[in-house]
Amino acid sequence: SQDAYALATGLHRTYVGRVERGEVNVTLASADRLARALGLTAGALVMAAEGVDPPGAGPEATSGRPSRAPG
Repeated sequence: SQDAYALATGLHRTYVGRVERGEVNVTLASADRLARALGLTAGALVMAAEGVDPPGAGPEATSGRPSRAPG
């Protein structure tokens, strides 16, 4: 749940909700806390949000091109 995620990040649940809705810009420190709670680095979180595979995730990952849906 959002409450459990907020607790894991150490950030207030209303702030986490505002981040999820795109209502606020996060600092690098907050992005790092959000990412770590998901088991990611801040860089991997940003890449996922942009639809880019992180390095080592497959052949496209080394090109830096956005990932494509199969099919």
